[in-house]
Formats: sequence, structure tokens, C-alpha cells
Amino acid sequence: PQCSFWDPMLDDGYGDWSSEGCEIDENYNDTQNEVTCFCDHLTSFSILLDVSPAIESTEETPLTHVLNAVTYIGLIVSIVCLSITIISYLSSKKLRSKEHGQIL
Repeated sequence: PQCSFWDPMLDDGYGDWSSEGCEIDENYNDTQNEVTCFCDHLTSFSILLDVSPAIESTEETPLTHVLNAVTYIGLIVSIVCLSITIISYLSSKKLRSKEHGQIL
């Protein structure tokens, strides 16, 4: 966790989180259910937590292989259909003309 406050002067006036002048209680450990911040100014404070895993898994699982296959198949089908659409449009003068028939 990180004790922070919103500083509207950062990022060219758009504001950003800053931890300047704030620190976490030195007795903090991960098993506690509370965090104590000590800051040397009075503003609105927040505790920012990084909930992402420390190490991302690069392990190949059967699910990963299935999801990769579905992704590649979907991409190939999309590209083929887009190519057919473009070729159909370019090869038909009737579709490109302003005087083609109504759909309904």
C-alpha cells in the first residue's frame, strides 16, 4: 500500500497522486487489516493498493492453448470475410454506382 493524496498542481494542472509528505506506519505488515498513514499536511488522502500479482504466470496451460487457437481462428475468419467484402465491392460496378437498387 501507498499513502497518497490528490495534488491538483501535478501533471500540468490536471492533477495526479502524490505521496510527498506521507508515509505508512513502520509497524505495518501484510497480515493486518488496517493501514495507518502519517502525513505532514491536511488534504484528502487515499491508500493506493496494487492488487496485481507480483509475478505474472507465463505457464502454458491447456486453457491457454485453446484460447490462443480460438483467437487465431477468429482473426483468420475476420480477415477472410473482410477480404471477400472488399473484393466484392471493388469488382461490382453496380455496388459502387450511385444508382444501385434498394435493399428493402
